[in-house]
Amino acid sequence: FHLPPQGLHSAGELPDDKESIDKNPLPYYNAMLEALDTEFGRLLGTLSDEVRDNTVIIFIGDNGSPTPIGMPIYGNRRNKGSIFQGGTSVPFVVSGPGVVPGRTDALVNTSDLFATISSLAGVPASAVDAFDFSDVLGGKAESSKRTFAYAEHFGNNQRKPDVFGWAIRDARYKLVAEHGVEQELYDVTKDPLEKTNLLKSDMTDELSGVVTRLQKTYEDLRKAR
Repeated sequence: FHLPPQGLHSAGELPDDKESIDKNPLPYYNAMLEALDTEFGRLLGTLSDEVRDNTVIIFIGDNGSPTPIGMPIYGNRRNKGSIFQGGTSVPFVVSGPGVVPGRTDALVNTSDLFATISSLAGVPASAVDAFDFSDVLGGKAESSKRTFAYAEHFGNNQRKPDVFGWAIRDARYKLVAEHGVEQELYDVTKDPLEKTNLLKSDMTDELSGVVTRLQKTYEDLRKAR
């Protein structure tokens, strides 16, 4: 966290000492985001119309917002770097030729960037857990081939093969498996902050089926790797 140059943001006069920043980091974080946006605008402004019309811009967040910013929303241990929504659901913006403005609920994993960028460049490619979502960018969300999104988190030694935790979700439900903790299930369409663990309630046949299906999807994915 820092205070960007005054001309890059509209946060006004803020103290520029570490104590002030640590005490209330949010306005500095917002100023940093605005400064980034301002500088991106300057960069794009240097492109000719011909180059801009042939350029796809992909902007994506990295493992969630910093803990001091996300904690008031998601709570402790569910922010940046976690397998909960605060660490896996991040901003993702694409702009360029063939991209229809708007929002979509289509599922996307960062691994899909490989297949999608290859497709946009006219070089078809495939890989395990990489789906081309260029049709989604063109406004055809129903054409999305991805039916699940997956995330995993390793322990301190990331070179070990053992996964410290993983989470897998479909369009509605998300199954979370942390090392040494009982599995959790959330309806992230109704409960995006993951406050109500459905596995602690009376299990219906429908929810049991959801768990079985998501668990199998995870196991099939691991085998394919």
